[in-house]
Amino acid sequence: MRNHKILFITSRLPYPPIGGDKLRSHYLLKLLSKNYKIHLVSIAEDKIPEGFYKWAEEIGISYKIFRKHKVEFYKNVLCFIANKLPIQVN
Repeated sequence: MRNHKILFITSRLPYPPIGGDKLRSHYLLKLLSKNYKIHLVSIAEDKIPEGFYKWAEEIGISYKIFRKHKVEFYKNVLCFIANKLPIQVN
């Protein structure tokens, strides 16, 4: 059944599986990859953890990771204070 494809988009890299959203995405990807071809699109705020590449290969997913520097995060926080939109929207 691996003919079906899923595009899985996350706002945080799901590796290492620490914290609620990362943990959920990590195990959901692991489960879905058994029956579907998964392409992960995610954002990494820091350096991509070395273990991520091995984990992605083990479960057979492809990925595109966008880097977001801490400066951009702080800029979004300042925008949040000014316009009250959620940080993810800014």
